[in-house]
Amino acid sequence: MAAVKRLVLLLAGLWAVNCAYGFEGKRALSYIQAQMEMGPRYPTSEGHKKLRAWIKQTLAPLEAKVEVDRFSYRDAHQATYLLENWVFRFAPEAKRRIILGAHYDSRRFADKDPDDPYAPLMGANDAASGVAVLLELAPQLKDLLKGRDLGVDLVFFDAEEGELDPKARAWQPIGSVHFAKQLKQFYPQQPPWLVVVVDMVCDKDLQLKMERFSLESAPKEVWKIWGLGATRSPGFIQDYGYRVYDDHYPLIQAGVPGVLLIDFDYPPWHTQADVIDQCSAASLEAVGSTLESYLKVAGD
Repeated sequence: MAAVKRLVLLLAGLWAVNCAYGFEGKRALSYIQAQMEMGPRYPTSEGHKKLRAWIKQTLAPLEAKVEVDRFSYRDAHQATYLLENWVFRFAPEAKRRIILGAHYDSRRFADKDPDDPYAPLMGANDAASGVAVLLELAPQLKDLLKGRDLGVDLVFFDAEEGELDPKARAWQPIGSVHFAKQLKQFYPQQPPWLVVVVDMVCDKDLQLKMERFSLESAPKEVWKIWGLGATRSPGFIQDYGYRVYDDHYPLIQAGVPGVLLIDFDYPPWHTQADVIDQCSAASLEAVGSTLESYLKVAGD
């Protein structure tokens, strides 16, 4: 816990700079490194517990309104574990709200690894990169939302990687499926205006195509985001990509328009090679600064 507190103090200093200069890819990369130092972060692991505490303490200085979607889940082997989706509300008084989401759990096994499919998975890109983008954006939100009837909820989804044994039951993003079922509890007046999920966005060879569920659900917002992104990086490719079932999809099914930013053409996916050496500060900055610019015009 002492190490977590040192990281929080360090990030508080970095954020003082962040508020003046905006989204910075190198800082976002340092947040990935911090997660790597916690080890594997699958539910029930020590790293998973440390990460929950770190996210909460890291965001505490920003005084967001915090809500927790806590629930028990019984897996195919009849093991039960406690899962938690965390919600950090900025401008909580605003009725119209955007969810910016990412999953914080990493996969239990590197089941796509050709050498050892039961090896632990660090999940630098697939898990840590989305968390890093949200944390780096967080200090900007107060100024971005000032004087507007728009609020942002940073939602950190648990158990997107599914059950600990990936072969025991068909995959589903457990945390966001549960959150979508509880939507009325968290949004009693009206549903979120939009959800934007960030996943696997630090690849050095960034290739973000327009995910098809997103195009069907929120075409105007997809084109707006990709238009802004294309001015920053060739990694924003204004072409049709795959249909990807991710944390945005249960919310789309619940009636919330959704957008997913994901580079799914990533060879280290679910292998031991998904480590920080695969990650690029430039890619993180391209994504984060694009979302920062988008929030300035969202809803216009």
